[in-house]
Amino acid sequence: MGYAALPLIADYYGVTCRALEIACRNILLGRTTTYHGYPLVIRQMRSSKGGGRSGLRYEVKIDSLPPDLQQRLKDRSSPATLPLFAEPTPQRAAERDWWLRMLGPLLALSNGGERAAAIAALAAQDNLTDWRGKPVKLAERSIYRRLKAYRDEGALAFAPRARADKGHAKVLISLAAEQTIPFDDLTWENIASALRNYIRAHWKKGATLKLIRAHANRKFRELIEAAGFDHCHTLPDSTLIVPRHFIEAERVFRHVHTLFHDASSTKTTASEPSARAPACCRWIGSSATFTHSISSACATMARRCTRVF
Repeated sequence: MGYAALPLIADYYGVTCRALEIACRNILLGRTTTYHGYPLVIRQMRSSKGGGRSGLRYEVKIDSLPPDLQQRLKDRSSPATLPLFAEPTPQRAAERDWWLRMLGPLLALSNGGERAAAIAALAAQDNLTDWRGKPVKLAERSIYRRLKAYRDEGALAFAPRARADKGHAKVLISLAAEQTIPFDDLTWENIASALRNYIRAHWKKGATLKLIRAHANRKFRELIEAAGFDHCHTLPDSTLIVPRHFIEAERVFRHVHTLFHDASSTKTTASEPSARAPACCRWIGSSATFTHSISSACATMARRCTRVF
């Protein structure tokens, strides 16, 4: 295989291109030898269109990437041999016919103010029902988007698209592990579900990505051994690494930690003024600062009166 540019690889790793560029520079300078557990083979190229510093850019050899990334790059670069459209189900056929009925009168109008007025009138209707018989309200943007798709592709714009990975086994966690360990699909689904819940629990606790990756790799090994595979010690460490995208897919659960942390902070902050206020003005609560200023002013006036008399 050849070499791949950093922007494409950074997209698969889920990092910025700048971060991957720094990692490549560190490997070339000998500061480190691996990236995410894999010894990447990197070459430095000079581009006439620019790239990095002084027009230099880095490329990574595809053979040195993790197996799952190699497969994804291979699928992306290979020509499509599968049909672009799948056979429509009765529901998808009803959806197509419904859109054609909605767009038919609009397509008969000239592209201008008349059509724009008709689209606005259709979007303003509140008594529409979709192909399932459910009430629906169309947005003008959706109507324009459907019209453009129909002009570009015709009736095929409403046909269901075929899956790009049709005919290939779905990768649940790691392609390297699933090709090496002889588990059936149900076992891998159970392992993926347990590992996903384990990762979610760490995100909810507010753990960092680095810590979660370390714990997830150990948990992945434990789940595989619990499922009946006793030869993990004979496999390379890179085989049992949980891909970063699998972990970051559950990052949304970190909002749970943020929610409870902010709620605790708000509760503590609301109770702090009455505890920190001077003894003479604790009973005022939120007006503690104002009352403390009055107390200081009264003390100053008392000192002045003492000097006069």
